[in-house]
Amino acid sequence: MKWLRLTLVFLISAFPASGVLSNDAGFPGRNVNVIGPPPAGSGAIADTGLRQQNEPSCAVNPTNPVQICCGFNDYRGIDVPEMGDAWEGISCSLDAGNSWESQLIPGHGADPAYDLGLEFAADPNLVAVPGGLFFNYIAADRGHVGGIYVQRYAWRNKEDGWPLIQVGGPVLISKGTNGRFIDKPHMIGFIDDEATTTVPMTWSGGERNLPVGNLGMAAAVFVGNDNNDGTKILYWSSDDWGQTWDQPTKLTESKGVNSGINLAANGDNVCAVWRRFDDTNEVSSILFACSTDRGKRFGKPKVLFENMCPFDQTTLNGVAPAPKDIVSFRSNAFPVIAGDGEKFYVFWSDRGFAAASGLDRKSTRLNSSHQIISYAVF
Repeated sequence: MKWLRLTLVFLISAFPASGVLSNDAGFPGRNVNVIGPPPAGSGAIADTGLRQQNEPSCAVNPTNPVQICCGFNDYRGIDVPEMGDAWEGISCSLDAGNSWESQLIPGHGADPAYDLGLEFAADPNLVAVPGGLFFNYIAADRGHVGGIYVQRYAWRNKEDGWPLIQVGGPVLISKGTNGRFIDKPHMIGFIDDEATTTVPMTWSGGERNLPVGNLGMAAAVFVGNDNNDGTKILYWSSDDWGQTWDQPTKLTESKGVNSGINLAANGDNVCAVWRRFDDTNEVSSILFACSTDRGKRFGKPKVLFENMCPFDQTTLNGVAPAPKDIVSFRSNAFPVIAGDGEKFYVFWSDRGFAAASGLDRKSTRLNSSHQIISYAVF
């Protein structure tokens, strides 16, 4: 199959306070290619081969909303002899998404200052706070030895040039080993609105005072020599905006495969949702666990929806029974969660549904297929 280049569509007008979108309340703008040239004078690697990019995660500068940055898996490194594999790219706009510049984040094999000695990076997610931007991702070699990292940036409030100041190199959150592969992280941020102090973030030649707050990050950790031996979901916290991280808290009790973690917060309350895959002892289900203290302690995990019929597709790569000339992409059904300040909303896809006792659960069909987008409220 051919890969499409990464584009975004921006909603120009604001939504009304009621949350109901009328026909004249907003309209989508034109599609814009976010993979632009490298920042002028940066010496960054250009995407001359027009390679693919996927799995974007974007954030807006809270104090200057015309500044937008997106992270993504970036395959331009395939054309670079020192790399030869995918890494993480970042694109930024200074004009509300109308034009973009892009480059790779630090840590790749062609980076003279912060080469991690790892082959690839994946699974980006971005968090923006006043003064800072944080880029969370995994990096490893093809033997799965690597770890999970965060790259820290300070916002540069200028009308021209690159809007980010790189704050050092990649910060290791947790190290992977042979048989301990860390996968699919998700990160969120909290700010103390009533704090009277600040948290300094320093780099060579500069310093930025950020609001008091913290970062929370969760990921799946494969614990066996075979990725199917089982996983555990862990949650890490940082009180200094990613410079150091606490020892993780384990969310899962199952010994099966748990993955696809997603986080959301309402104030200090943070909830995590994930997918538990079926095996000989358990059925495919959506699970969740919640904390009332920003992830310092979590309650026991609970089943949100049991015995789902997931819409999954495995990677074939010409392996029997697939014909040799057929290569498919992998697609698994993972949940996402959002908060509105009071309630949490969880969404996932499956092929059917049954009544769920005590759960406000609804569904919407997609076109004429059997796939369903389901959601729960709690």
